[in-house]
Amino acid sequence: MGEASEDRPLISVIVPVYNTEEYLRKCLDSIVGQTYSNLEIILVDDGSTDQSGLICDEYSVMDSRIRVIHQENKGLGEARNAGIDVVTGSLMAFVDSDDWIEPDTYEFMEACMAQYSCDIVICGRKVVDETGVLFYEMCLDEGVLVQPGEEVVRRFLLNANLNMAAWDKLYKTELFDDIHYPSGHLMSEDYIPAYRVLSRTKSVFLSGRPLYNYNKRKGSITMMPYSEKTIGPAVYAPRIAKMAREKYPQLHEEADLFEIKAFLYVLYMMEECPAADRKKNESYDADKKKIRRQLKQKLREVDANHYLTPGEKVLIHFTAHGLDVPYIKLHQLIFDNRAGGKLRRFIKRLTRTQKKA
Repeated sequence: MGEASEDRPLISVIVPVYNTEEYLRKCLDSIVGQTYSNLEIILVDDGSTDQSGLICDEYSVMDSRIRVIHQENKGLGEARNAGIDVVTGSLMAFVDSDDWIEPDTYEFMEACMAQYSCDIVICGRKVVDETGVLFYEMCLDEGVLVQPGEEVVRRFLLNANLNMAAWDKLYKTELFDDIHYPSGHLMSEDYIPAYRVLSRTKSVFLSGRPLYNYNKRKGSITMMPYSEKTIGPAVYAPRIAKMAREKYPQLHEEADLFEIKAFLYVLYMMEECPAADRKKNESYDADKKKIRRQLKQKLREVDANHYLTPGEKVLIHFTAHGLDVPYIKLHQLIFDNRAGGKLRRFIKRLTRTQKKA
């Protein structure tokens, strides 16, 4: 890692910005202060109505590596697209404007990419509150090279330390040729492009280091009250499952599980919404019935899926039919690697095998 950053590849860092004046300086300071200096920093002000746009301009004056794009409000996906369209680096990364990264994030990730000749490097994350107090860490398997492409897709479908988030990864820019983020469903804007990018890769390196600090704040996209956008995962997951089955028919069980977990996730998020939000939204009850109907249509696949334990299958049947379930159990099923004990054992075996390789 002693090689000068200027002699190493240019990394284009895309930062979509919308009304995050309270957190933006910390985010930008963490990027401009990277030990890896060969950066192109693209700030996309997505029609902010606070001081965020001015802060972007201020930083561009102080640092010549920063380029600012001002546009009318189009949403996170379109803001990322605006950045993708102008990148010049051979490597690319995303940072959300209310988050921040550790000082050697790109130094470490680029070195891993060079050492393992991989297409993507993924780091762990720290989930923190608005004051920086740690909620928990999500650390990936330490030093695991996932290959070939089929195994990358398998892990993505199982959410086995390889998920759809855009911001915990360093990519080869060429992976994004002809790929853009969709507008609309805020909670799932990463689904389709993440799958398409990962399905193009030959290998992915998983680092165990938690280099990305994810700010779990009130008002962020993942903390918003219920709206029609909440059902986004149930819209995109079936499309991804279909694409995966077509490319890798042998991964049909994994694709089924990915789709099933998306329906469960949406139902869980709907149940978590305050009662006042449910009453305000006229489509809440109809949306819930629709998702349950979709889940019912997958019950045959639930019963045949060897990743799920008998108890988990019963829980899914109960959920699909609208029966009361212990939501702590549903939470464990959805968020603990998005599957149960059999999947966890599978991941451990897989990791041990890949480490030996």
